[in-house]
Parts: sequence; structure tokens; C-alpha cells
Amino acid sequence: MSVERCQRRMPLPSQHLRRIVIMLLMTGACFAQRYSFRQYGLAEGLQNLAVLSLAQDGKGFLWAGSEGGLYRYDCTRFRLMGAAEGLPCTAEVQGLYVSVDGTLWANTCSQLFRFDGGHFQVAAGISEMLNRSQAMADGPHGNLVVATSSGLQEVTPGGKAGTLTARPYLAGPGPASQTTRGLFRYRDQLWFGCGNQLCVEEKGNVLVYAEAEGLPADSWDAIGVTPDGTVWARSPSQLYRKSPAARNFLRESYQIAHSMYWGALTVAPDGSLMVPTDEGVAINQGGQWSLIDESHGLSISMTTAVLRDSGGSLWIAMMGAGLARALGSGEWESWTKVK
Repeated sequence: MSVERCQRRMPLPSQHLRRIVIMLLMTGACFAQRYSFRQYGLAEGLQNLAVLSLAQDGKGFLWAGSEGGLYRYDCTRFRLMGAAEGLPCTAEVQGLYVSVDGTLWANTCSQLFRFDGGHFQVAAGISEMLNRSQAMADGPHGNLVVATSSGLQEVTPGGKAGTLTARPYLAGPGPASQTTRGLFRYRDQLWFGCGNQLCVEEKGNVLVYAEAEGLPADSWDAIGVTPDGTVWARSPSQLYRKSPAARNFLRESYQIAHSMYWGALTVAPDGSLMVPTDEGVAINQGGQWSLIDESHGLSISMTTAVLRDSGGSLWIAMMGAGLARALGSGEWESWTKVK
């Protein structure tokens, strides 16, 4: 298989348009944004339109996990991965993750796989579909940490060259040895859903956040930390946040729509928080929320994953409608004065 890089950069808005946006913001005007989307589906190689997860690897390739297999986009078409690449089936792909070294990891066929650029290698010791879509994170020693039904597991090189083996991330009983869910690495901290609570591990010590800290019992499937240090935790129906100096979590005042399948969060390169929901993608940028839905160009509003790629394009996965890619940022089409 070819290992060439796949990167397409979209043009940035002109300086003239930037000045218009800034001027309108300074004069108290607001705008309604409509994105120009390109749709990706059967004609582009996606044989299954129920897309569940997205990732971009270190070589620039976009990956889409669907209910019917894993696809790689080569800047022209989506190609289904299968036996020739080392995947034993073309089943549901909920979890995709790109580690700090640019390597793609995929959870499918009730196994965990690492892509070496041409072939998928299976990790021994993990034989389940992981909890939801955000179940992998970088560990402190360059290995992958995985949230499983039996606790946090660390995937390490095996005794034989090229083999991978999972082992408990923390020894002994505790929150990290029970059912774990969402994972997110932030500096020296590893945040994870532990049972129906939220935990954070730092240098082997685990702190639990529960009702006493303002966080109700729920399935905390996704965690994210924005550049200002705010910790965000999401279940299929709730979104909570904790500011850096605070001890307790608070429920986000902006009404986030429910997600039928799971909670998912993405912290974009610009620091914005992107939340796919059944009613569109909610985006928090600089403390202000906006919503991308059918009225802004999506073919349907039920979204499952969102990604801002290295070229600045916004990709949105939809349940039953494939993918949509915003053709460029800053394409403002309609303007409305605040009365």
C-alpha cells in the first residue's frame, strides 16, 4: 500500500473579508453563518453511510469508521480496509485514535489494531468492543492506554518483535480496575470515566469526582481539556465543565442536545470545543456557542463525530448520510443586524 502523504489545504479567507468580519463584530453586528459543504457518500467509495468515528493520521490520511467497516481517504476516494490490510472483518468501528507519534489505532472486530503504514497489527489481550468512541489515549511512557470493561489497560511491545500485548495500567484494585469509559490525556493527567463517575490519574494517584463535586452519576463517555485548562465531561445527555481553579463541576448552561449513541467531544487545534449531537454540531469558541445543523448546510442533523483536519477543513460524520466537509472557513453568506 502506498504511504504517500495526503494533505489538501483549503484557502483562508481574504484579508478584505477578515476586515469585514472584525468591523461588524466591533460595531455590534452579528451574522448567520452558512457553510458550503461537500457531501461524501456512495459515489466517493463510502459503501456504508452510518459513519461513527473520524481520525487523521500523521501522514495526513483521513480515516472514517462506519457501521460496516473502516475506510481510508486518499484525497480522491474512500477505500475499505479488509483482509488484505490485516483486518479479519468489516464490522462496526466506533473507536479510532491517533497517538502522539502519528500512528492510527482502531477498535473493530472486537479487537484492537495498530496500523503500521501498510498492515494492521492486533494487540493481544483485548477482545471486546470498547466503551464508546473515546476509549484510547497516550500513556506517560509512549504506550497506548485503553479503557476496557475490566479497567485501564496499557498496550506495550511484546517479547517478540512486532507484537503488542495489553496489561493493567495501574496495579491493584481501585477505580482504574473497574469498567472504564472515556479517556483524555492532558499533560501529566489522565482523565477517564470510572464506573458512573469521573476520575483523574496523575503519577499513579487517582482522584474521583462524583456528586459531592457537582458531577452526577452518569456514563461519562468523553472528556476534553481546552487550552485554558477547563475540563469538559460529556455523557449522551449531559455536558459538565470544571474551570482550572475550581474543585467542583458545573453543568454547562448552553443546552446541548442528546446523542442517541454516545457522548463525544473534540478539542480542535484552535482550542474550540466541538460536540456532535442528534441535532447538529455544537461548537464553543471563546465562550460563545454556535450550532451547525440542516439550516447551515448539513443534509441531516444527526451527527456522530467531528474533525478539523490539518488543512483547516471541517469534517462532520452523520448517521446514515456519510460525511460532509466544509469547503473553506470564513464563507459568510448572510448578515443580520442586531436590533
